[in-house]
Order: sequence, then C-alpha cells, then structure tokens
Amino acid sequence: MSSISSVLELLERCYVPKLSRNFEESENHPEFKKWETNLSEHFPTLMDLLNDLDPKEHGSLSSVLSSILLLYYQLDSKDKWNNNKCEECIKKLDIQLEVLYGITSCDNLLMSNKDTTTQELFDISIDVLHKKLNPDEFKMYPALIEAYCMIVKDIMYYDIEIKPVTVLPISLLLIEDYVNENRLKGLKSCLATLNCLTPEHFSDGNYYEVIYNVLKKLILESDLEVTKWVLDCLFILFQLLPSSVKVTTVDDTLGIILEQMYTETNLYRKKAFFRFINKIIHMHRLHCAKRTMFLTVICDNLDTCSNSGVAEILLSDTLECLENWVKYCWCVWKLSQNQKLMSTLIKMLYICHKEKDALAKMQTIFLTLYKLCTESEKKAIYNNIEKSIPEFKDLNEAFAERLEDIKSSMT
Repeated sequence: MSSISSVLELLERCYVPKLSRNFEESENHPEFKKWETNLSEHFPTLMDLLNDLDPKEHGSLSSVLSSILLLYYQLDSKDKWNNNKCEECIKKLDIQLEVLYGITSCDNLLMSNKDTTTQELFDISIDVLHKKLNPDEFKMYPALIEAYCMIVKDIMYYDIEIKPVTVLPISLLLIEDYVNENRLKGLKSCLATLNCLTPEHFSDGNYYEVIYNVLKKLILESDLEVTKWVLDCLFILFQLLPSSVKVTTVDDTLGIILEQMYTETNLYRKKAFFRFINKIIHMHRLHCAKRTMFLTVICDNLDTCSNSGVAEILLSDTLECLENWVKYCWCVWKLSQNQKLMSTLIKMLYICHKEKDALAKMQTIFLTLYKLCTESEKKAIYNNIEKSIPEFKDLNEAFAERLEDIKSSMT
C-alpha cells in the first residue's frame, strides 16, 4: 500500500524545479533539461504509487490532490519547459484521476471533487504556492506562477469562501514586477479575484489600501494593455470600498488620470482613460466638480478631434464624458472659466460633416451649457450666433443650418 508521504515526495520531484536565476534573465536554463530527465525517471513510479493509493484507507487526500493539481498546471503551461513528455504525463494524470475518483480531468479538480472539499483543496494549493512564490524567489519558479494564474482565473466557478489577504498577495507581487508579462498575469489574476468579492470582504480591515496602492502605481505605466487591465481592476475595487473611503480614493485616482491625460500622446490610451472616467463619473457624480482640470482635458481633447483621424478614435468617448459631466456637475458651470469649451463645440460643429450622432450630441450639449449661463451671457451668445449665420451661408451651408437650429432653440 502506498503512503501519502511517498506520493507527495514523488510529486514534488516531478515539479518544474527552482531556477538558479530569474526566469527572464536567460533564454536557456539548464534546470529545464535536467528536469526532463527527472520527470522521465520519477513519473512512472508516481503513477504506480497513485494507482495503489486507496482513498478509503487514507481518508482525505487533499494534500495529494492539491499537489497533483499543481503538477498538472505546471505541465500544462505553454512555455519553455513544455514538451511532448509534458503532454504525455497530462494524459496519464487525467486517466489516473478518472479511474480513482471519477474526475474526467485534473482541470476539473476544483470544480467537482467528491473525496475532499473544494475549499480545503484550494486553501492547501494556495498555501503551497505562497511558501515558494515569496518576494525574493518567485521569479525562479515560472511554472508555479503559471499554476497560480491557472487556478485563480476560474476562481468564480469554485464553491469556496475567498479571503483577499490569502489569495491576492501573489497577484500583487506579480503586478509590482518590472517584467510586463508578469504585470499582466498579476492584473488578470487580481481582476478574477476582485470579481468574486463583496464589500463585506473588506469590512474588518484595510487590505483594500494595499491593493489600491499597488494598482495606483501602474496608472502611470505607458503600456496600453497594462493600462486597460489596471483600470478594470480599479473600477471593480471602487465598488467594494467602504463608503468612508470611496470618495477620497476615487477622487485621488481621477486626479492622477487627468494629469496623465493632460500630457498623454497615445490616443488609444486616452480612449481607455475616457471610457474609465465615463464609468467612474456615474459613481463619483458631483464630486467630479472638484477636479477643475476635468473640463480643460475635455476641451483639449475635443479640440484635437478637429483632425478626422483623431476624431474617429476619441470623439465619441470625449463627448460622452462631457455629457456625463454636465449631467452631474451642471451646477458649477461658469462660462467665464470655460468659454473655450463653448467655442470648441462651435468649431467642431463647423468641421464635422459625417458624424451625424456626434453633431446632434454636440448641439445638445452646447444648448444645455447655454441654458446654464447668466441672462447677459445668453444674450451675448445669441447675438454672436445670429450675426454669424449670414457669414457662413455661402462658406458652409450645412453649418449655417446648424446655427439656425441652435438659434431657434435659444428662443
């Protein structure tokens, strides 16, 4: 009869070993070659021991199953250590589990397991990973990083209670790494976990601060994909924050993003920021008015949309952002401080020809802002438009018609 300790020892020997230096520091790691030999030597014996392991005799096999799970995901990782031998071992592990436990694939261990609770299996697996993936050595265990990511990506489908302080440290460790690939792995794992949480998960502590401070640093990261994942994580995190800190945290983020947008040159990154703000403004509402740079950023980006190529990318999201700002922050509107915005809207009404939805939206926004002006300001705007219509009838008939529509709506 096989002992659990013997099986666990063999499983450990079949793991992709710890590297002598960080994974990204070399294209070739001698440990991978040695591991191939090691796997060929120990895996057949492991299969024999697993076949002899009687669940009825040993009771709970959580430690064995969690080790099998970690080995499976290491073998299944499509990276430098993966080879035909890995695929062969995966098939044998699947067959062994189906024979012993009726589970069709190791990949389903955390989905349905009759011999142990999913919670116990998950907790043991995460605990094992934490012991090896520590801040000093985690980059020497690339296969275990993959195993962690594979486990966490489907976390929403597990019947478990999630503790952020237990699951998220490895994600945050990866997010803080300078290697972009690790950052993305960490962000994806972080988002998968955050999507499973509720505000109650943070009711007894301030671990949300740790998460936020790690994510906040990457708002400044120029990589577009990183930016998108960071913003997705932040949006979910904000919905989980205690009400006592939500306003200040969202406001802090909004300030950082507006500063970024003021100098950002990547149009697609700007687009990602606008889409994020368009979601946040419904959450932050009137508090957005505290950020005086908001309308400056809107106006500057609207102005750049006079270029048709830029407009194709940014115009729709910029206008939506302005619409939302007006919806919640109309009470602080002052023409004296934002006259340029009104002028830019008129300029865009003159330049745009094909964007019918955008034209209608700009016209509506202009009229809304007009109604928020003082009576003397309204009179001056009305007179300027009335005076301009004859001047543009020969130059741009479509624009003159838009001005007529606007003038008729003013009265």
